[in-house]
Amino acid sequence: MKNQIQQMMDVSRTQTAISVVEEDLNLLRSKLRASRSTKCNLEDQIKKLEDDRNSLQSAKVGLEDENRTLRQKVEILSELYQQKEMALQNCQKLLPVAHVRGSI
Repeated sequence: MKNQIQQMMDVSRTQTAISVVEEDLNLLRSKLRASRSTKCNLEDQIKKLEDDRNSLQSAKVGLEDENRTLRQKVEILSELYQQKEMALQNCQKLLPVAHVRGSI
């Protein structure tokens, strides 16, 4: 009888231990599912950020080309303005001489 009681107590302790281990296992499975879900979300965010970065890089290259073109246009227009300004100044210098000759 004593032996049976001891066996029943051992079985009860073993069942309790198994229940605790099963609870731990379920908790770990839940944490694993949450971690996998978080990992998947983070991978999606990384992919989106990489796509955004690539789009921005392309836009940057296009804007740099446009900037370079516009700078060249400004330089050409500045040179043209200086040439026209010098030509205008030369005309203004010649104008009084022509006016004086015409009155002689």
